Amino acid sequence: MLLAETQRLATVSTFKYLKLNENQELNDLVSQISKICNTSMASLTLMDEDVQWIKCSSGIMASQENVEDSFCKYLLNTNKIMVVPNALLDKRFVNYPSVTGLRHIRFYAGIPLVTTGGYHLGALCVYDENPNYLTNEQKSMLTFIAKQVMHMMEMLLCLNTFKMQHIQKSVAFEKASHADLHLKAFLSNSNAAHLVINKNLTVTNFNKAASAYIKDLFSHKLRIGKNILNFVNTALHSQFVRSVKTAFTGKRLNKEILVKEPGKKAQWWHINLTPIRNAEGATISVAYSAANVTEQKSQVEEIILQNESLLKIANIQSHVYRKPVASILGLMNVIKANKYKASKKCLMLMENAVMDLDEKIKTVVELSEKSIVNIKAQ
Repeated sequence: MLLAETQRLATVSTFKYLKLNENQELNDLVSQISKICNTSMASLTLMDEDVQWIKCSSGIMASQENVEDSFCKYLLNTNKIMVVPNALLDKRFVNYPSVTGLRHIRFYAGIPLVTTGGYHLGALCVYDENPNYLTNEQKSMLTFIAKQVMHMMEMLLCLNTFKMQHIQKSVAFEKASHADLHLKAFLSNSNAAHLVINKNLTVTNFNKAASAYIKDLFSHKLRIGKNILNFVNTALHSQFVRSVKTAFTGKRLNKEILVKEPGKKAQWWHINLTPIRNAEGATISVAYSAANVTEQKSQVEEIILQNESLLKIANIQSHVYRKPVASILGLMNVIKANKYKASKKCLMLMENAVMDLDEKIKTVVELSEKSIVNIKAQ
Protein backbone atom coordinates (compact mmCIF):
# COMPACT_ATOMS: atom_id res chain seq x y z
CA MET A 1 0.00 0.00 0.00
CA LEU A 2 1.30 3.46 -0.91
CA LEU A 3 2.46 5.68 1.97
CA ALA A 4 -0.05 8.41 1.06
CA GLU A 5 -2.95 5.94 1.26
CA THR A 6 -1.65 4.57 4.56
CA GLN A 7 -1.58 8.10 5.98
CA ARG A 8 -5.05 8.80 4.60
CA LEU A 9 -6.48 5.68 6.24
CA ALA A 10 -4.79 6.62 9.53
CA THR A 11 -6.45 10.04 9.34
CA VAL A 12 -9.83 8.46 8.58
CA SER A 13 -9.36 6.24 11.62
CA THR A 14 -8.95 9.28 13.92
CA PHE A 15 -12.31 10.62 12.75
CA LYS A 16 -14.10 7.27 12.49
CA TYR A 17 -14.53 6.80 16.22
CA LEU A 18 -15.96 10.27 16.82
CA LYS A 19 -19.70 10.23 17.55
CA LEU A 20 -20.45 12.45 14.57
CA ASN A 21 -24.02 11.11 14.30
CA GLU A 22 -24.76 12.58 17.75
CA ASN A 23 -23.71 16.10 16.76
CA GLN A 24 -26.82 18.18 16.07
CA GLU A 25 -25.02 20.79 13.96
CA LEU A 26 -23.64 18.15 11.57
CA ASN A 27 -27.01 16.44 11.27
CA ASP A 28 -28.65 19.80 10.57
CA LEU A 29 -26.12 20.57 7.81
CA VAL A 30 -26.73 17.18 6.16
CA SER A 31 -30.51 17.71 6.27
CA GLN A 32 -30.07 21.24 4.96
CA ILE A 33 -28.07 20.21 1.90
CA SER A 34 -30.72 17.58 1.09
CA LYS A 35 -33.38 20.33 1.07
CA ILE A 36 -31.21 22.73 -0.93
CA CYS A 37 -30.51 20.10 -3.60
CA ASN A 38 -34.14 18.91 -3.57
CA THR A 39 -33.22 15.26 -2.94
CA SER A 40 -34.75 12.63 -0.68
CA MET A 41 -31.41 11.48 0.77
CA ALA A 42 -28.10 12.94 1.94
CA SER A 43 -25.13 11.61 3.90
CA LEU A 44 -21.76 12.39 5.42
CA THR A 45 -19.43 9.46 4.77
CA LEU A 46 -15.95 8.32 5.77
CA MET A 47 -14.08 6.06 3.37
CA ASP A 48 -12.08 3.25 5.00
CA GLU A 49 -10.10 0.61 3.11
CA ASP A 50 -13.06 -1.72 2.56
CA VAL A 51 -16.00 0.02 4.26
CA GLN A 52 -17.74 3.31 3.67
CA TRP A 53 -19.09 4.52 7.02
CA ILE A 54 -22.28 6.60 6.89
CA LYS A 55 -21.78 8.85 9.93
CA CYS A 56 -24.66 11.32 9.47
CA SER A 57 -27.59 10.94 7.11
CA SER A 58 -31.02 12.12 6.06
CA GLY A 59 -33.43 9.63 4.52
CA ILE A 60 -30.92 6.74 4.77
CA MET A 61 -31.13 3.93 7.33
CA ALA A 62 -27.84 2.14 6.54
CA SER A 63 -24.74 2.83 8.68
CA GLN A 64 -22.19 1.38 6.24
CA GLU A 65 -21.68 -0.18 2.82
CA ASN A 66 -18.91 -1.79 0.81
CA VAL A 67 -16.43 0.60 -0.78
CA GLU A 68 -16.74 -1.35 -4.04
CA ASP A 69 -20.45 -0.47 -4.18
CA SER A 70 -19.91 3.17 -3.26
CA PHE A 71 -20.40 6.21 -5.48
CA CYS A 72 -18.11 8.21 -3.17
CA LYS A 73 -14.99 6.13 -3.94
CA TYR A 74 -14.61 8.15 -7.16
CA LEU A 75 -14.06 11.29 -5.06
CA LEU A 76 -10.90 10.06 -3.32
CA ASN A 77 -8.60 11.47 -6.01
CA THR A 78 -10.35 14.75 -6.81
CA ASN A 79 -11.40 17.97 -5.11
CA LYS A 80 -14.30 18.60 -7.47
CA ILE A 81 -18.02 17.88 -7.27
CA MET A 82 -19.14 14.70 -9.03
CA VAL A 83 -22.67 14.63 -10.45
CA VAL A 84 -24.37 11.49 -11.78
CA PRO A 85 -27.65 12.62 -13.43
CA ASN A 86 -28.89 9.07 -14.06
CA ALA A 87 -27.04 6.04 -12.68
CA LEU A 88 -28.81 3.73 -15.14
CA LEU A 89 -27.05 5.55 -17.97
CA ASP A 90 -23.61 5.42 -16.35
CA LYS A 91 -21.69 2.17 -16.86
CA ARG A 92 -19.79 2.71 -13.58
CA PHE A 93 -22.96 2.42 -11.49
CA VAL A 94 -25.60 0.63 -13.56
CA ASN A 95 -25.03 -2.70 -11.73
CA TYR A 96 -24.66 -1.27 -8.21
CA PRO A 97 -26.95 -2.94 -5.62
CA SER A 98 -28.16 0.51 -4.55
CA VAL A 99 -29.22 1.17 -8.16
CA THR A 100 -30.77 -2.18 -9.02
CA GLY A 101 -32.13 -2.94 -5.53
CA LEU A 102 -34.69 -1.46 -3.15
CA ARG A 103 -32.92 1.87 -2.72
CA HIS A 104 -33.48 2.54 -6.42
CA ILE A 105 -30.78 5.24 -6.64
CA ARG A 106 -30.79 7.20 -9.88
CA PHE A 107 -29.29 10.59 -9.04
CA TYR A 108 -26.08 11.22 -7.07
CA ALA A 109 -23.97 14.30 -6.37
CA GLY A 110 -21.05 14.45 -3.96
CA ILE A 111 -18.06 16.54 -2.95
CA PRO A 112 -15.00 15.19 -1.10
CA LEU A 113 -14.37 16.08 2.54
CA VAL A 114 -10.70 17.10 2.70
CA THR A 115 -8.79 17.88 5.90
CA THR A 116 -6.61 20.96 6.27
CA GLY A 117 -3.69 18.53 5.88
CA GLY A 118 -4.99 17.51 2.43
CA TYR A 119 -6.32 14.02 3.27
CA HIS A 120 -9.57 12.84 1.67
CA LEU A 121 -11.80 11.43 4.41
CA GLY A 122 -14.96 10.70 2.47
CA ALA A 123 -17.76 12.84 1.07
CA LEU A 124 -20.83 14.98 1.62
CA CYS A 125 -23.37 13.69 -0.88
CA VAL A 126 -27.01 13.72 -1.94
CA TYR A 127 -29.08 10.99 -3.63
CA ASP A 128 -32.52 10.62 -5.14
CA GLU A 129 -34.70 7.91 -6.67
CA ASN A 130 -35.28 10.01 -9.78
CA PRO A 131 -32.83 11.39 -12.37
CA ASN A 132 -31.86 14.95 -11.53
CA TYR A 133 -29.19 17.65 -11.86
CA LEU A 134 -27.68 20.49 -9.79
CA THR A 135 -27.90 24.18 -10.59
CA ASN A 136 -24.83 26.40 -10.19
CA GLU A 137 -26.36 27.73 -6.97
CA GLN A 138 -26.84 24.22 -5.58
CA LYS A 139 -23.25 23.28 -6.49
CA SER A 140 -21.92 26.36 -4.71
CA MET A 141 -24.01 25.63 -1.63
CA LEU A 142 -22.83 22.00 -1.61
CA THR A 143 -19.23 23.26 -1.68
CA PHE A 144 -19.88 25.82 1.05
CA ILE A 145 -21.63 23.38 3.40
CA ALA A 146 -18.93 20.72 2.84
CA LYS A 147 -16.33 23.23 4.08
CA GLN A 148 -18.52 23.98 7.12
CA VAL A 149 -18.87 20.24 7.80
CA MET A 150 -15.10 19.68 7.54
CA HIS A 151 -14.37 22.63 9.81
CA MET A 152 -16.80 21.31 12.43
CA MET A 153 -15.40 17.75 12.20
CA GLU A 154 -11.85 18.99 12.79
CA MET A 155 -13.08 21.06 15.73
CA LEU A 156 -14.78 17.97 17.21
CA LEU A 157 -11.57 15.96 16.77
CA CYS A 158 -9.62 18.70 18.51
CA LEU A 159 -12.06 18.73 21.44
CA ASN A 160 -12.16 14.96 21.68
CA THR A 161 -8.37 14.76 21.74
CA PHE A 162 -8.21 17.49 24.38
CA LYS A 163 -10.77 15.67 26.50
CA MET A 164 -8.91 12.39 26.16
CA GLN A 165 -5.77 14.19 27.22
CA HIS A 166 -7.32 15.12 30.56
CA ILE A 167 -8.89 11.70 31.11
CA GLN A 168 -5.67 9.90 30.34
CA LYS A 169 -3.68 12.11 32.68
CA SER A 170 -5.62 10.60 35.54
CA VAL A 171 -4.89 7.08 34.27
CA ALA A 172 -1.41 7.10 32.79
CA PHE A 173 1.01 9.93 32.08
CA GLU A 174 2.46 8.19 29.04
CA LYS A 175 -0.92 7.97 27.30
CA ALA A 176 -1.67 11.59 28.15
CA SER A 177 1.61 12.67 26.58
CA HIS A 178 0.65 10.86 23.39
CA ALA A 179 -2.72 12.64 23.34
CA ASP A 180 -0.94 15.95 23.89
CA LEU A 181 1.31 15.31 20.87
CA HIS A 182 -1.73 14.34 18.80
CA LEU A 183 -3.52 17.55 19.78
CA LYS A 184 -0.50 19.73 18.99
CA ALA A 185 -0.05 18.03 15.62
CA PHE A 186 -3.69 18.67 14.74
CA LEU A 187 -3.59 22.30 15.88
CA SER A 188 -0.41 22.95 13.90
CA ASN A 189 -1.91 21.65 10.64
CA SER A 190 -5.27 23.41 10.89
CA ASN A 191 -5.86 26.52 8.80
CA ALA A 192 -8.55 27.67 11.23
CA ALA A 193 -7.58 29.64 14.33
CA HIS A 194 -7.92 27.54 17.51
CA LEU A 195 -7.58 28.77 21.10
CA VAL A 196 -8.25 27.22 24.48
CA ILE A 197 -9.27 29.63 27.26
CA ASN A 198 -9.75 29.02 31.00
CA LYS A 199 -12.23 30.68 33.37
CA ASN A 200 -9.82 33.54 34.00
CA LEU A 201 -9.82 34.29 30.26
CA THR A 202 -6.21 33.11 30.10
CA VAL A 203 -4.90 31.46 26.92
CA THR A 204 -3.82 27.88 27.70
CA ASN A 205 -3.26 26.61 24.15
CA PHE A 206 -3.34 27.87 20.57
CA ASN A 207 -2.21 26.93 17.07
CA LYS A 208 -0.08 28.57 14.37
CA ALA A 209 -3.09 29.97 12.52
CA ALA A 210 -4.27 31.80 15.65
CA SER A 211 -0.76 33.13 16.29
CA ALA A 212 -0.41 34.37 12.69
CA TYR A 213 -3.80 36.10 12.78
CA ILE A 214 -3.02 37.90 16.07
CA LYS A 215 0.40 38.96 14.82
CA ASP A 216 -1.10 40.37 11.63
CA LEU A 217 -3.84 42.18 13.53
CA PHE A 218 -2.04 43.49 16.61
CA SER A 219 1.63 43.21 15.58
CA HIS A 220 2.59 41.24 18.69
CA LYS A 221 2.81 37.60 19.69
CA LEU A 222 0.07 35.45 21.16
CA ARG A 223 1.40 33.74 24.30
CA ILE A 224 0.18 31.08 26.71
CA GLY A 225 -0.70 32.65 30.07
CA LYS A 226 -1.81 35.97 28.55
CA ASN A 227 -5.32 37.37 28.97
CA ILE A 228 -7.28 36.76 25.75
CA LEU A 229 -8.75 40.28 25.90
CA ASN A 230 -5.30 41.62 25.01
CA PHE A 231 -5.92 40.17 21.55
CA VAL A 232 -9.56 41.21 21.07
CA ASN A 233 -10.73 44.51 19.64
CA THR A 234 -11.70 46.77 22.55
CA ALA A 235 -15.12 47.45 21.06
CA LEU A 236 -15.84 43.69 21.12
CA HIS A 237 -14.69 43.00 24.72
CA SER A 238 -18.17 42.90 26.29
CA GLN A 239 -19.62 40.70 23.55
CA PHE A 240 -16.63 38.35 23.68
CA VAL A 241 -16.77 37.97 27.50
CA ARG A 242 -20.51 37.25 27.37
CA SER A 243 -19.97 34.55 24.75
CA VAL A 244 -17.19 32.88 26.79
CA LYS A 245 -19.29 32.99 29.98
CA THR A 246 -22.19 31.40 28.10
CA ALA A 247 -19.87 28.61 26.89
CA PHE A 248 -18.74 28.00 30.47
CA THR A 249 -22.37 27.34 31.43
CA GLY A 250 -22.16 24.32 29.11
CA LYS A 251 -23.84 25.88 26.06
CA ARG A 252 -22.17 25.65 22.69
CA LEU A 253 -22.14 28.77 20.47
CA ASN A 254 -21.95 28.63 16.69
CA LYS A 255 -22.32 31.80 14.60
CA GLU A 256 -20.97 33.94 11.77
CA ILE A 257 -19.80 37.50 12.39
CA LEU A 258 -18.55 40.36 10.21
CA VAL A 259 -15.25 41.74 11.55
CA LYS A 260 -14.27 45.30 10.61
CA GLU A 261 -10.76 46.27 11.68
CA PRO A 262 -9.38 49.79 11.06
CA GLY A 263 -7.46 49.98 7.80
CA LYS A 264 -8.45 46.43 6.80
CA LYS A 265 -11.09 44.96 4.56
CA ALA A 266 -14.16 43.62 6.39
CA GLN A 267 -14.13 39.82 6.73
CA TRP A 268 -16.70 37.15 7.60
CA TRP A 269 -15.68 34.62 10.26
CA HIS A 270 -17.37 31.41 11.37
CA ILE A 271 -17.00 31.31 15.16
CA ASN A 272 -17.43 28.28 17.39
CA LEU A 273 -17.15 28.24 21.19
CA THR A 274 -17.37 24.79 22.75
CA PRO A 275 -17.18 23.87 26.45
CA ILE A 276 -14.45 21.36 27.36
CA ARG A 277 -15.46 19.11 30.25
CA ASN A 278 -13.41 16.91 32.56
CA ALA A 279 -14.20 13.30 33.44
CA GLU A 280 -16.78 14.49 36.02
CA GLY A 281 -18.60 16.59 33.43
CA ALA A 282 -17.55 20.00 34.76
CA THR A 283 -16.58 22.67 32.22
CA ILE A 284 -12.88 23.43 32.74
CA SER A 285 -12.05 25.36 29.55
CA VAL A 286 -13.58 26.75 26.39
CA ALA A 287 -12.31 25.93 22.90
CA TYR A 288 -12.57 28.93 20.61
CA SER A 289 -12.40 28.29 16.88
CA ALA A 290 -12.51 30.84 14.06
CA ALA A 291 -12.45 30.17 10.31
CA ASN A 292 -12.42 32.85 7.63
CA VAL A 293 -15.44 32.27 5.35
CA THR A 294 -15.33 35.59 3.48
CA GLU A 295 -14.72 33.90 0.11
CA GLN A 296 -17.58 31.45 0.55
CA LYS A 297 -19.95 34.24 1.66
CA SER A 298 -18.98 36.29 -1.39
CA GLN A 299 -19.75 33.35 -3.67
CA VAL A 300 -23.20 32.96 -2.11
CA GLU A 301 -23.88 36.71 -2.48
CA GLU A 302 -22.84 36.55 -6.15
CA ILE A 303 -25.22 33.65 -6.71
CA ILE A 304 -28.05 35.59 -5.06
CA LEU A 305 -27.39 38.60 -7.33
CA GLN A 306 -27.24 36.30 -10.32
CA ASN A 307 -30.55 34.69 -9.37
CA GLU A 308 -32.16 38.11 -8.94
CA SER A 309 -31.13 38.94 -12.51
CA LEU A 310 -32.54 35.64 -13.74
CA LEU A 311 -35.82 36.28 -11.90
CA LYS A 312 -36.06 39.70 -13.54
CA ILE A 313 -35.50 38.07 -16.92
CA ALA A 314 -38.19 35.48 -16.21
CA ASN A 315 -40.59 38.22 -15.11
CA ILE A 316 -39.95 40.22 -18.28
CA GLN A 317 -40.38 37.12 -20.44
CA SER A 318 -43.60 35.99 -18.75
CA HIS A 319 -45.28 39.36 -18.17
CA VAL A 320 -43.64 42.43 -19.71
CA TYR A 321 -43.37 40.95 -23.21
CA ARG A 322 -47.10 40.27 -23.30
CA LYS A 323 -48.22 43.88 -23.73
CA PRO A 324 -46.20 44.81 -26.89
CA VAL A 325 -46.66 41.33 -28.38
CA ALA A 326 -50.43 41.51 -27.80
CA SER A 327 -50.52 44.94 -29.41
CA ILE A 328 -48.60 43.73 -32.46
CA LEU A 329 -50.84 40.66 -32.84
CA GLY A 330 -53.96 42.78 -32.49
CA LEU A 331 -52.79 45.28 -35.08
CA MET A 332 -51.82 42.45 -37.45
CA ASN A 333 -55.36 41.06 -37.16
CA VAL A 334 -56.75 44.49 -38.04
CA ILE A 335 -54.42 44.75 -41.06
CA LYS A 336 -55.25 41.19 -42.12
CA ALA A 337 -59.00 41.86 -41.85
CA ASN A 338 -58.47 44.92 -44.07
CA LYS A 339 -56.85 42.75 -46.74
CA TYR A 340 -53.36 43.73 -45.57
CA LYS A 341 -53.96 47.43 -46.10
CA ALA A 342 -52.90 49.57 -43.15
CA SER A 343 -53.69 53.16 -42.25
CA LYS A 344 -50.99 55.57 -41.10
CA LYS A 345 -52.38 55.49 -37.55
CA CYS A 346 -52.29 51.68 -37.51
CA LEU A 347 -48.68 51.65 -38.72
CA MET A 348 -47.67 54.23 -36.09
CA LEU A 349 -49.23 52.08 -33.37
CA MET A 350 -47.38 49.09 -34.79
CA GLU A 351 -44.12 51.09 -34.75
CA ASN A 352 -44.63 52.05 -31.09
CA ALA A 353 -45.30 48.43 -30.12
CA VAL A 354 -42.20 47.21 -31.96
CA MET A 355 -40.02 49.87 -30.30
CA ASP A 356 -41.45 48.93 -26.91
CA LEU A 357 -40.65 45.27 -27.55
CA ASP A 358 -37.13 46.20 -28.69
CA GLU A 359 -36.49 48.04 -25.38
CA LYS A 360 -37.65 45.02 -23.40
CA ILE A 361 -35.30 42.77 -25.40
CA LYS A 362 -32.37 45.11 -24.71
CA THR A 363 -33.13 44.94 -20.98
CA VAL A 364 -33.09 41.13 -21.08
CA VAL A 365 -29.80 41.12 -23.01
CA GLU A 366 -28.18 43.44 -20.42
CA LEU A 367 -29.40 41.29 -17.51
CA SER A 368 -28.23 38.12 -19.28
CA GLU A 369 -24.76 39.60 -19.85
CA LYS A 370 -24.50 40.46 -16.14
CA SER A 371 -25.50 36.92 -15.21
CA ILE A 372 -22.88 35.46 -17.58
CA VAL A 373 -20.19 37.70 -16.03
CA ASN A 374 -21.19 36.49 -12.56
CA ILE A 375 -21.03 32.85 -13.65
CA LYS A 376 -17.56 33.31 -15.17
CA ALA A 377 -16.37 35.10 -12.02
CA GLN A 378 -17.21 31.99 -10.01
